[in-house]
Amino acid sequence: MAHTPTPWGVADAGQFIIVEGGPRNDDIASFFYRDEATVKISREAALANAALCAAAPEMLAALKAARATIIAAIDQAVHLPDWDPAEHRVIKLIDAAIAKATGEAA
Repeated sequence: MAHTPTPWGVADAGQFIIVEGGPRNDDIASFFYRDEATVKISREAALANAALCAAAPEMLAALKAARATIIAAIDQAVHLPDWDPAEHRVIKLIDAAIAKATGEAA
């Protein structure tokens, strides 16, 4: 599964905060808000949610790079022939996050 190409950005469209991306600025996600007692998401929360969503492609790429760097660093420091990176606690957390972000089973 491939996501919309970067860059992604955030646009305020009245009662919606929109995450846009790709070469044509396609709508990727919309965050509804209303400053009323019946709606629990404020404009500020919708903007924060949209900003997090818009940063997702860069965070995924950074997480994949961090995974490779951590494995290389441990390999260099430990020198254990039977060491399995997939069994390291932090690598398990990273792998689970990557699987969730890419729609794959962890």
